[in-house]
Amino acid sequence: MPRGAGAKNCARSRERMAQVVAAAFPHGTRFTPPQGGLAFWIELPWHVASLALFDAALAEGIRIMPGTVFSNAGRFDHFIRLSCPGPQPHTAAAAVLRIGALACALALARAGQAAAPLAQPAARVS
Repeated sequence: MPRGAGAKNCARSRERMAQVVAAAFPHGTRFTPPQGGLAFWIELPWHVASLALFDAALAEGIRIMPGTVFSNAGRFDHFIRLSCPGPQPHTAAAAVLRIGALACALALARAGQAAAPLAQPAARVS
C-alpha cells in the first residue's frame, strides 16, 4: 500500500459516512465528522432515546453504541456513537441508512408528527 493511502481511505470513509448520516437521520440531528479516527458522535433530536434506537437496530442485527454507556450519570440519552465502515463500505452504508430510518420512525412516534430526514448536511458541533 502506498504511503498515506490508509489515511486517504479513512478520510474517504469518514466523508461517505457523513453524507449518509446527513441524508438519512431525522431533522435536528447534529454531528461533527471526526478529524481523525473512525468514530462518529451523533446527537439525535432530544426526543429520540438512544437506548430505544439501540434496541431497534439490534433487533435488525445492527450494532450501535447508545450514548448512555459513556456516562455514569444518565447523560447522553439522545446521543449515539457509530464507527465508520471498514472493508465493506456498501454494507455499512446500508446499515447507516437503516439506522437513520429507525431514528426517523422513533422521532415520529415520540413527537407525534412527521420526522423527515435531513435534506442538507447536518450542523457541525464543536
